[in-house]
Amino acid sequence: MGRRFIVQIDQISNPFQITASNISIYSLNYNTMIPLEAFEGLYPIATASYPLTMTLGLPFNAPFQDAMQFYRYTECYVQLSIVIPYSLPEGYTIRLVFTSATYYVGTVYANIHKLAYTPVYDYSLGTSILLISGTGPIVVGTTVTVTMMIYINTNSNFRITGYIDTAAVISAFSSPAYLYEGLVESSGVAFDNFFSSFRDNIFGAGWRVQSATDFDASQVFQVIIYQDIGNTATSSGSYLKLYFPPNVQRSPSFNSSDDCRFQNNLNSCNVVF
Repeated sequence: MGRRFIVQIDQISNPFQITASNISIYSLNYNTMIPLEAFEGLYPIATASYPLTMTLGLPFNAPFQDAMQFYRYTECYVQLSIVIPYSLPEGYTIRLVFTSATYYVGTVYANIHKLAYTPVYDYSLGTSILLISGTGPIVVGTTVTVTMMIYINTNSNFRITGYIDTAAVISAFSSPAYLYEGLVESSGVAFDNFFSSFRDNIFGAGWRVQSATDFDASQVFQVIIYQDIGNTATSSGSYLKLYFPPNVQRSPSFNSSDDCRFQNNLNSCNVVF
């Protein structure tokens, strides 16, 4: 009577599954396996989801300024960053669920903190659910960066919810909880006079331009933008603002002669970077 048992656990390995069970306690003499007292399955224990830190920004970590924003009811690029709170073994899958927004198939690129993996993108569940697998082990503190083109179809906030678990659990997607869970919300602004597509000699009208051949840093990739706006914006006060990744270099004489013109009127536009 009056006995008390104290169980001290000094170290718990990082659990890689969401599960629940019960602890059983037995009292027995040191020289026998026959219990004197048994308390079987009376003490529940369960693992809980780890929260994911998720943020939304512009690609290449560009700042929000001027026209560099998220836009609603048109195509725009976003960068989703996910911080992994604990190390992940091989074979886990990331599931992204979009609310009040959809992504464009084929535009997703996942950068696993410069690790040499080739992610596999599963677009089969529609444009509001995306699966990313084939990432191999991911160490604690790694930032997974996912760049994609999306369409925001709301005047209020849109949401991206992230889940990480085993491939089987993510595929079934019937669990009440998952190993890692998180969400992030943002909103878009209205757009006006917005380029919705480019045209090149490979893809035609689309959201990207591509060179017909490979080229290196000593060569120039020339992109000519023909804006069909009529004669209403051909004065010297017209301007066009372009945003490029930080590693792109432009010609120092860009704002002169044939480089800047609307409707073939030389020097009719000033290009701002």
